[in-house]
Amino acid sequence: MAKYITVMLIPDGTENRKGFRIRQWLLKFIVGFVIFLLVGIILFFAFYGKVLTKAAMADKLAKENQRLLRASVSIQSAAFGRKP
Repeated sequence: MAKYITVMLIPDGTENRKGFRIRQWLLKFIVGFVIFLLVGIILFFAFYGKVLTKAAMADKLAKENQRLLRASVSIQSAAFGRKP
């Protein structure tokens, strides 16, 4: 025999109360899914900042690598007497 849980919403004032029955396993599944979703959202935002920081750093490193490459070519051409 399936177990049911009755969920009742009782508003303030003179409005009628509302209620519905839901299977116990379905309620547990919904609660578990909501918890899983909330943990996923928290983890996403916890690691998203680190990803953005690394992406910004990658752009800076690419620019620095280009600058160092130009400096290296300049130094090599000066050492061997060639023009860059």
